[in-house]
Parts: sequence; structure tokens; C-alpha cells
Amino acid sequence: MTRLKRSGFGTKYSAEATPLVKDGVIYVVTGNDDVFPLNAKTGDILWQRRSWIDPKISVVCCVVSAGA
Repeated sequence: MTRLKRSGFGTKYSAEATPLVKDGVIYVVTGNDDVFPLNAKTGDILWQRRSWIDPKISVVCCVVSAGA
């Protein structure tokens, strides 16, 4: 289990995406549209990319991850 630094915490950030796994790294996208690559063995966060969506926005809508 890994905590993703409260990214996408709260019902307005509700979203679902399939993680991508490559070369021992799990890439996770949260409902806040932040990206966290994790070490698949330890769960450690390797780096992060924040979307910086304005918290004053009451609804974050329509983020789609199709696994292209």
C-alpha cells in the first residue's frame, strides 16, 4: 500500500484508471490527474507530476484514460 500524498482526495476527484506497468514501475494516475510512478517491489514513489488543478473548482470532470 502506498499513500499518494493526498492526491485526488475527496469525492470531487472521483475517477478510475488502469495502472500501467513497465520494467518494474507501476504508473498510477489519480482523479486529480496527478501521475505517480511507483517501484513495483517496494511501493516507493519514484517521482511525481502534479496537474495543479485549482482547488476552488468544485467538479473535475471527464478525465479518460484509455490505455493507448
